[in-house]
Amino acid sequence: MRFIFLILLIPIILTPASFATNEALGIWDIPSDIQAQTLRTYLVKNIVVKEIRYVSSAYKNKPVKIFGYFCYPKNKKNLPAVAAIHGGGGYATLARSLKYAKKGYAALSIDLPGKGPLRWKKSRSTGPDMDVSTLLRVSPDITYNYLYHAVRAARCAISYLEQQPQVNSKKIAMVGFSWGGVITLLSNGIDKRIASAVPVFGSGYLDQGSTWQGRFDEWMSDANKQTYNKYFDAKNYLKTQHAPTLYMTGSNDHCYYIPNFIKSYQNMPAEKTKLAIYPNGRHRVSPIMQSNIFHWLDYTLKGKNRYPDIIKGELIHKGQNLLLPIRFKGPHKAKKVSLYYSKSGVAAWTIKRWKEIKAYKYKGIYYVKIPKYLVRPEILFYLGAKDSRGAFVTTPICALMFFKISDGRKLYTTTPPIEEINYHRISPKIWEKIFYAKPDIPGDSFWLANVERVGAKIVNKKSYYYIELP
Repeated sequence: MRFIFLILLIPIILTPASFATNEALGIWDIPSDIQAQTLRTYLVKNIVVKEIRYVSSAYKNKPVKIFGYFCYPKNKKNLPAVAAIHGGGGYATLARSLKYAKKGYAALSIDLPGKGPLRWKKSRSTGPDMDVSTLLRVSPDITYNYLYHAVRAARCAISYLEQQPQVNSKKIAMVGFSWGGVITLLSNGIDKRIASAVPVFGSGYLDQGSTWQGRFDEWMSDANKQTYNKYFDAKNYLKTQHAPTLYMTGSNDHCYYIPNFIKSYQNMPAEKTKLAIYPNGRHRVSPIMQSNIFHWLDYTLKGKNRYPDIIKGELIHKGQNLLLPIRFKGPHKAKKVSLYYSKSGVAAWTIKRWKEIKAYKYKGIYYVKIPKYLVRPEILFYLGAKDSRGAFVTTPICALMFFKISDGRKLYTTTPPIEEINYHRISPKIWEKIFYAKPDIPGDSFWLANVERVGAKIVNKKSYYYIELP
């Protein structure tokens, strides 16, 4: 007999730990004089290229000098700009800056501080090396942590861009990949100069579900974990994301597990944030994802073409099927609206296989038809829409579950977004449908314990979840 753990969803009281404290914010001061230098200037076709260097912080009493490629279209002014922040194993590339410049942006691609095993020794910047031990280090004090210096380097990239005569200082974006996504979340949580943000892959809650989760347990004392979580986990900077944000990942990313990515998204300002989860995508930026980044930047920095949105409706029963209504909003027609689903439960997130069910349109609303036999006892799903330009937006991942109640009732229900590794939540509304009573149980209790508390139990019957009522 196999049991499933479910968490009851009730309103969460936000504690001070939910926000970046004043003390935490105080560590992110950056120099007013970054001592910028131009090392070399040349042309690549009609693009001006400047190899530059600036000082972002000090490490062990030595200046941290950051190298970068600054590119912009020749004879252009008042340009929107992009600071490109790489991840582990990355470094500044001329090709990356040129790609943005060819699209009409000024762009600065930087080498984050140091070298190290993750960097293949190609960085031309100084400072602490970018390896896992330094990324998690907080002793002898927090200035020995890599992110302490990396965030400064990224924010000084904003400083450099806003000082350039070719750049519109009010329209500067930050785009970061992997650890660069974490750095973008941290930066956008504290730096109001950022006008648009695209964190790719990076998330908060790293000690609760990521490729580094074991390192927190094996390497760090409780005190050091507490210090790291206070200053450097992006979860503390989600509520204060300043700029409009496109939050992007692959469903099967092996570094930042998707439930914690969704949990991070759920804690960001809803009115400023769009989500894009690429089905079966891994820890790699595809050309399609890169194209979507440009759609977002064109919208937020150039004022072109409002970004699309989708809204999930309530389940409708229709014979042997369930219909899920979807509303699509955007300036361009929807090219495709789909449901992506997986049948493999709430574990093994990096190896799931996501399948597609395309929606059909009827009287201005899209519908996805889900055969009831698929829900045995559940599927995980999310909705995605791509407009005629290729801009892609999704909902978070939820579950669709099938319950049989011992009094003869049958119940199909969608859950709130999945935010924990291995666990579901259900809403108070569903609890009331099952037990005919409002929940009065603490929000951190497991649903299985809640069921037992009222004298019931839940059993997995493979094709449904059976709830024996008291």
